[in-house]
Order: sequence, then structure tokens, then C-alpha cells
Amino acid sequence: MMRHTLLLLAVSAAVLMGAARAEEETVVVGADAKVGMAGYTTVSDVKSQGDIDLDLRAIEKAGSDWAAAKEIYKDGKYAVKASGEVRKIASMSTNVVANAKGEHTMHYYALGNKFWGRWDYADAHITAALDGADLEPFGMYETNTKAGSDAARKQMVKKLAAYTTVRDHAIHEMELAYKDYLDPTLGEARYEASGAVHLWDEWWAYFTGNLEDGSTEAGEVDDEGLGYGPYALAEKRAGGFGTAGKIVGNGGMSKVSWDLMFAAHAGQRLLMKPDNAEEIEGVMQCIRAVSIVPAIQGCLEYAYEASSADVISDADLPKYQAEAYAFCAAALPFLNEADPADAAAVHATVRIDSAGRPDWEIVKNAFGAINLNKMGVRCADVGALSTSQPESKHEECTDGSLSNAMADAGKCDAILMPSSSSVLRAGAGMLVAAVAAMALLV
Repeated sequence: MMRHTLLLLAVSAAVLMGAARAEEETVVVGADAKVGMAGYTTVSDVKSQGDIDLDLRAIEKAGSDWAAAKEIYKDGKYAVKASGEVRKIASMSTNVVANAKGEHTMHYYALGNKFWGRWDYADAHITAALDGADLEPFGMYETNTKAGSDAARKQMVKKLAAYTTVRDHAIHEMELAYKDYLDPTLGEARYEASGAVHLWDEWWAYFTGNLEDGSTEAGEVDDEGLGYGPYALAEKRAGGFGTAGKIVGNGGMSKVSWDLMFAAHAGQRLLMKPDNAEEIEGVMQCIRAVSIVPAIQGCLEYAYEASSADVISDADLPKYQAEAYAFCAAALPFLNEADPADAAAVHATVRIDSAGRPDWEIVKNAFGAINLNKMGVRCADVGALSTSQPESKHEECTDGSLSNAMADAGKCDAILMPSSSSVLRAGAGMLVAAVAAMALLV
């Protein structure tokens, strides 16, 4: 009951606060809109895309049953298209080049290829961990005791699948939406629900999944809001870095979720009308920037914990260093764009088959203001690990100037919600629905 009361209060607050970021007009979507996915309202049917988190959950539940985990990862199971074809997480990585539609739809993939040296970097790494095989530059999962442990391999597989493979594919779908929006050969159809905005809905569906309610509460369980997609990571990490405290309206509290929810709805509206290219580009710059923040936070948090025997015992080190490596692996391509030497140093010290523990000073210094700003990320987006772990001595840095043409968290501040009257009208409907739902629970 407490959870539902808090959700009602959060929705109310979000409605009232929404007017603070106001725009003059909005787009009214049809009655066929599908509602879900952490509170985002789609205008097209993307249920099968959102079902990919059922596969992510199945991979995690498989644990060290490597044959079962590999079957789900390679062949898929739950994300079934209307045609009967099954979506496969592995194919999101192995088909990168085949599915490419111009360099501007490949930003995350291009950075990953540049750092790891192959376009299928995510699949190559996951497959090596699944098979317990040695593969450079990813890891020695056969011959290294720490890397080859079940504890390490489980962390690598499930986290790489969600926070690299699915995240990067989701961003690709977002970029495809913009490509279609700019394509004059598609005519007026590109502004319809089946046009560019459908691909935008796909981005959000992959990023959140159908299981995710938007919050990450202590004790949250399967089929009651617990998600397995990339969205969940921001909610898990925010508290430790002092970047929580937002009222997203879906139970979420992280700054990343807050920015992404504004961006998701703004982009959806903009894509359904002509002459919005400049505004859409700004929304995409925001999304590209803040979507890597949770991986940076995870890299920092687990690298610190794994670095010290006073924090993590030798017995638990394989699990914690694997978590550090999986999170850092999701951030390294972007760090490499900012400073290749720093990226190489972080990779060398956190990789799961390293001779010792991660060097915390190397990781902490690599994600300082200069490199974050070059990645398009602000210091306040990442926050300070010392919020929860004072001994880490990781304080929030001080920004210089953001200098990334494709990613810019500063653009998030300019993203606007519908006009005050539109927000309040929509909010009134949300409140009525919430009150009705509450009545059923009393």
C-alpha cells in the first residue's frame, strides 16, 4: 500500500513540476497508443521489442548453466515478432554492419569498433565469457583462474548483454528514427505513428523493456516492476553518487531517468511534425550523453570496491572485479574518444584477468572533468561516489566546457515538455487513473 501511495504522490508532483519545462504546443496521439515501459506512452506497437528484457532475465536466471544461457542469448525466446520470427540479443551485435544505414546511425557502434577493433565487439566478448574461451582484447576466460570462475563469467555475460549490447542497439534505433524523419522519399508518412516515431518507440522499448515500472525499490521482485534492461542501471547507481532525488513520475528518482523521460516524450512529439530537425538533434545529443552515465558510475563504484581488500575480500573479488570490468567495458569506447591513453590504462587495470586488483587512482582520474566533458557529460551527471563511500575520496568534479559534437548533456536542460495547460490536462487524467487504481487497492 505504501508503494502505491508514494507512486500517486510522485505522479501528482511530476504533473505540477512538468509545467516548469513548458512548450507552446503538443501532439495528441491516437486512442491506440500503448502505455507501459516505465511510464512512457508509445504511439506504435513495440511490445515484441520490449519483450527483449524477458530474454535478459532468462539469461540471468540461467546462472552458470552456460548451455541454457547461450541458447537464450544466441537464439532468443520471448521477443517474438508478429511474423513469428524471434528477436535475438546476439544478432544486435553480429548484424551491426549488415543493418547499418549511414554513419549517423552508428555512433555508439563506431566508437565501440574503434576501441575494441571489431564491429561485433559485444557478441565477441559475451561469447568468450559464455564459452570460457580466451579472446583478446576481451579476456582470458579459459586460462585465467579469476576470469574463468563462474562468479566472474555470470557477471560479464548478463551485464554486457544488457548494458552494452541492448543499450547500443537501442541508441541505433533512435538514430534510425531521425534518419527516416529526414528522408523526403517517405513523404508525409514519416510523420505518422508508423513512420519515424515507430523507431523512436523501439529505442525506448529496448532501453526499458516491458518488465520495468520505472523504479528500483529495495525488495522489488519479478513481475512486479523489476526490470532487466539498460534503464534500470541508472536507478541502481544514482543513490550512491548523489544523483537521485528527482521525481520522474513513475517511481524513478535518478537524474538520468529524469532527463531521458523528458527527452523520450519530446522526441516523440517532434518526430510527428515537420521542420523540427534542429530540436530533434538536440534531444538526441542529450540522450547519447546521459545514456552512458550509469556505466561510468558502475565502473567507478565497482573499480573502487574491487581495488581494496578492506572493502572486498579475495574470495569475493572475481564477482566484484567482473562487475567493474563489465561496467567499464560499456564506458571505455567513450573514454577512448576523449583520451585513448586513459582508456587503455583503465582497460588494463580493470580487466578481469589482470594480475592484481584494479588501481583505483587510475580509474578515478580517468573519469575527471576534462574527459567527461569531452564525452559530452557533465560532472553533476556523474556525481560523487563519496556520497555513499567517503573513503573513495571521489568528489564531484568541476566542469570546463562540453566539447562533443554528437553527445551533449547540456542539451537536456533545453528539452521542453508540452504547454502548461497540456501538462495539466494530461496530468489530470493520470491522477484520475491513479486514484481509481488506488481505490481498487484499498
